[in-house]
Amino acid sequence: MTKKCIRIWSAACSTGEEAYSIGMSVLDYFYMKYNFDAKITASDIDHKVLSHAQKGVYLLDKASDIYEEYLRRWWLKGTDLHMYHMRAKRELKEIIHFKKLNLLGSCMFEEKFDVIFCRNVLFYFKEKDQKKAQAMLARNLKVGGYLIFGHAEKFYPMEGLVNVSTGVYNKVS
Repeated sequence: MTKKCIRIWSAACSTGEEAYSIGMSVLDYFYMKYNFDAKITASDIDHKVLSHAQKGVYLLDKASDIYEEYLRRWWLKGTDLHMYHMRAKRELKEIIHFKKLNLLGSCMFEEKFDVIFCRNVLFYFKEKDQKKAQAMLARNLKVGGYLIFGHAEKFYPMEGLVNVSTGVYNKVS
């Protein structure tokens, strides 16, 4: 029997904290409970922040909001010179693929996503660019999938997307 796979995109992921947070939750919920495979694409336009994100190494003070159980399960605490750092475990890093991508490009992924997070970046764009980026994100979303924006971002209505909660849109067609 083929495993089901959930595909998630963390757009404009910066240094990767959101992608790793999503990864921990997905592994805990879908993999452990329902035996799903998970694939997370994390993208940003800046190769420097992507390089940092790919390493999966952060200062321990970044972990203050992470459940203790998740820290034990998915992170390794540094020792000696690295005692103030933590590093993502292999199982967590393996499900996240980092990719350089411009949200204003005409990107089309081979497979569409179940969930796309694009939080707290589009409000920096001009209105026409916000609309362009939102349309590109929607084209890469499966029917039945969810597009999630930050609370401060404006969403421009699009056919086939229905608002289900603040900043959350479901693709119905």
